[in-house]
Amino acid sequence: MFELAARYYDPQSSRQHAVSVLVHESGVVYISGLGIEVSCRLEDLRIAAPVLGDTLESLLLPSGAKCETLDASAVSRLRLLVGRRSHFDWVSRLEESWPAAVAATALVLGLLVSSYVWAIPALASGITRASPTLSHKIGQGTLSVLDLIFDPSELPEPQQVRIRGAFHAFALEHPELPLKLEFRKAGFANAFALPDGTIVLTDELVELSTHEAQVLGVLLHEIGHVALGHSMRRLMETSAVGVLALAYFGDADQVTAIASGLPALYATSRYSRGEETEADTAALEGMRRHGLEAVHFADMLRLLQREAGTGEAEKQYFSSHPATHERAERFDRAEIELD
Repeated sequence: MFELAARYYDPQSSRQHAVSVLVHESGVVYISGLGIEVSCRLEDLRIAAPVLGDTLESLLLPSGAKCETLDASAVSRLRLLVGRRSHFDWVSRLEESWPAAVAATALVLGLLVSSYVWAIPALASGITRASPTLSHKIGQGTLSVLDLIFDPSELPEPQQVRIRGAFHAFALEHPELPLKLEFRKAGFANAFALPDGTIVLTDELVELSTHEAQVLGVLLHEIGHVALGHSMRRLMETSAVGVLALAYFGDADQVTAIASGLPALYATSRYSRGEETEADTAALEGMRRHGLEAVHFADMLRLLQREAGTGEAEKQYFSSHPATHERAERFDRAEIELD
């Protein structure tokens, strides 16, 4: 025989009553409180499935009344007396096990990391292949958000016209892509491609160059990223930050705060080495088709690298375009081979 404290709700009212539940050795359950005297056979008592944490357990009476209690250990004894173990008892046992809790936490973190590192890029590649149109449409509107950070270009109009003319010639080679060039003053030297085919070129990168062919090599490189679907992959990866945040925080406000930084994160997120190599190949082939010396792209990389000790330009550019000596040397070798 044992007793537990509970709150009683009769079938006709939502009003609660403090009661004592006495389980008698005769197999009868007595429920008593102020104005409450109820009893039923133990075998007729139904016990709701256990819930996680220190939350209420429910005892359901044949009359439709209900008792709620925080005494989980007493309810567990009741289940044994009734002789009907819950299918969910293992959940309670796991919850009370520290090794199981640590293992579950590690498993969830592992799934989140593996999803971000492997599953999301694979999904992005699949979407890019299955629906090329989606790759070009999904990035629309991103520039308007970035314009909250960037300023209008201050490059001389004749210089913009010359670069746009060359870009137009490059775009004609990809009629399936809605390529478009935008100039912006950003405070750092950079160029990046949005999934809708927009290439953003900053004044600072143009001003850093010593030959216009250096800028054109960068544009061909960015067009390569669009044509190969890299921009779509980056968008999915950076957007996944908000999804993972929701899974972690369980708070829409936290997700909103993180999502507001996604455009800037997108502009500075890093391509993989393999993606850079593929875009370099596209740039090299494009420079050859248009009679541009491949060494100009290598010179642009070196110019940015030399800025490392004197400013932020190189740091900003290479945050999304990792530089290596091998990349520059590849374009040097290509020029020598042509000679």
